[in-house]
Amino acid sequence: MKIVKRITVLIIILFSISNCSTTKNRLELSKEELKNLNYISLHKKYKFMYPKLFPYLYNNSKNNFSYLIGDFYNVKLSNGDNLNLLCNLHNKKKNNNSIKCMIRKSSTSKIDLFKSNISIKSSKNGEFTKKTLLNKDGSFITHPAIEFIKELNVEKPINIINKIRNDTIIITINNQVFEFISPEM
Repeated sequence: MKIVKRITVLIIILFSISNCSTTKNRLELSKEELKNLNYISLHKKYKFMYPKLFPYLYNNSKNNFSYLIGDFYNVKLSNGDNLNLLCNLHNKKKNNNSIKCMIRKSSTSKIDLFKSNISIKSSKNGEFTKKTLLNKDGSFITHPAIEFIKELNVEKPINIINKIRNDTIIITINNQVFEFISPEM
């Protein structure tokens, strides 16, 4: 009788553990669910690097997404040109838990990035600061890039998640708007 009870308890525990992991997986939308919402993620498991890295999802409701290249979304501009965009939260001490957006020319971009009118704003955390001009003269990386940072000044993972939950980041380049959605929606 004791053996039957122990086996029953063991089965219940195993079942509970398996349900917990299934519930955890449901918190992450599938590629198909994201596609139905017009969101594009860098990775199938877009929350796989939590809490170190929170990659924002690209809102493709304007159908201007072309392809992924590394950690960048290549997007079409209204003039037929294209750019690579990156938007994610870094949970690192050196970045002070900040949201980073980078705009980088692709190998075929003709736009003069450094003469463009660019602004970036988070719906929950405000305006971004242009921190770095990378490769202005083409000497460090193959394609010129501009980095924007929004420092969050929080340390605990739950506070970081609360700072980005339901956040939308709007990148405006020469009056064209690109939208990124927090993975915590």
